[in-house]
Amino acid sequence: MWCYAALSKLTYITKRRLQFVVVGQKDMIILKTIAAPAMHEFDGLIKQAHKQAKTTGLKRSDISQAVTEARKS
Repeated sequence: MWCYAALSKLTYITKRRLQFVVVGQKDMIILKTIAAPAMHEFDGLIKQAHKQAKTTGLKRSDISQAVTEARKS
């Protein structure tokens, strides 16, 4: 029975083109949908990130360098 339910959920997720993460442990698999935050939540996250970057002395060039290095690996 759970197999049918899992397939139904997977079909629902893929038809709606939702993004999801798959978490597995032993004989269990969990499909968790990922949703983008609301714009007012996103604005708060950006403000917090800017504040932390300023506090630590992070520069735009540091970010560009980190992105370049991440793309290499």
